[in-house]
Amino acid sequence: MSLVGFDYKKIYIMFIALMVVVLTSSCLQEQNSQTPKISDAEKIDQVYYVSLSGSDDNPGTLDQPFRRISQGLLHLAPGDTLMIGPGTFEEKLAIEVSGTKEKPIRIMGSLGQNGKETIISQGSEDLDGLINIDSQSYIKLESLILKGNQTGDTPMGIYVTGSGSGYTLSDLDISDIQSNQDAHGIAFYGSGEEALSDIIISDSSIHDCLLGSSEALVLNGNVTDFVIENNQIYNHNNIGIDCIGFEGTSSYHDQARNGIIRNNHVENISSLDNPAYGGQGAAGGIYVDGGKDILIQNNVIVNCDIGIEVASEHLGKVTSGVEVIHNLIAESGLYGIAVGGASFMNGKAVDNIFTGNFFLDNRVDLAIQEGHSNIFRQNTFYRLELQVEGDLDNQVFEENLFLDPDDFTGDYVDLLNPKVDD
Repeated sequence: MSLVGFDYKKIYIMFIALMVVVLTSSCLQEQNSQTPKISDAEKIDQVYYVSLSGSDDNPGTLDQPFRRISQGLLHLAPGDTLMIGPGTFEEKLAIEVSGTKEKPIRIMGSLGQNGKETIISQGSEDLDGLINIDSQSYIKLESLILKGNQTGDTPMGIYVTGSGSGYTLSDLDISDIQSNQDAHGIAFYGSGEEALSDIIISDSSIHDCLLGSSEALVLNGNVTDFVIENNQIYNHNNIGIDCIGFEGTSSYHDQARNGIIRNNHVENISSLDNPAYGGQGAAGGIYVDGGKDILIQNNVIVNCDIGIEVASEHLGKVTSGVEVIHNLIAESGLYGIAVGGASFMNGKAVDNIFTGNFFLDNRVDLAIQEGHSNIFRQNTFYRLELQVEGDLDNQVFEENLFLDPDDFTGDYVDLLNPKVDD
């Protein structure tokens, strides 16, 4: 389809370029080196090293590294860093030590160092994740490739559960996590009385996974204060990013909340060929299912069954306080944005805001299902096909722009100029 002389790919590239210009300061990443980089507020104590040419009888120095990552983990204390050399390490890991806010634990690979890579792959340990963290805090994972986990009750790349705070996951590449039942690339399951909190997941790729009934990146249960930004999420047979509540993950505050999802690229998300869905295409690129007070901003979502879904799957439960602002949603196989619950047997979406979003070449741009008091303002719809399920009179529609691309003669780039408040 051509829009005012531009084909879709050109428009899409221009949109990305404009976001990069505006947000350059938040996107720049330094290359790793053998000397770990730390912020002024952090203090570093001991650096340990792991290499395929090392030995677990070694002291873990640069000249005499450990052989196994798990051996290095046994030596870590607050403020320590574990540097992992290039190559493939076939082991599943359990991190059983916490850092502090001033002295976090840091685990770093070689991704980006002279073209060399640290790969953590399928191990024989009886663990669900390639990396597992249970009720530990202030941990940073950087510059690692995680791939090829197909064992455990629920195969995962990174699995964080219980309670804790202070997690930074950056510069990761996660792929080939597979199950026809349930699998995740990254999963935070807040199951404790205290929340999993202060989470940053950034500048990473999660791709090419078979997820069964689950999600590539999920925050579920008692999880709060998170930022998911500048990631590439693509080629999955179920949901891309999901913030979940009311599944019984926690007995305390069972609702992912107070988060930001911004500047991510989500593409090729569909359950059409997923055996768990029997040929139904219903996978969302970004989904808030029972979450609360979440900002979804400046994401590019292309070729998903549903671009963005704000709903609740649980009867009597509500998704609220979600702000969906200035996202580009294109080529959705089912809906661009879906709001509510799929039927009266589900929950509802109430008091959510959708503003400044752009809809391009979706089968149906907007579906209103169960819910009320949601506001749709200043969105731009091309080839609008509105599907209504539920009471449209209880929603607020104002200042939206409906355009036929064949009639549009304005400067399309101006419409896509992102405005982001820090």
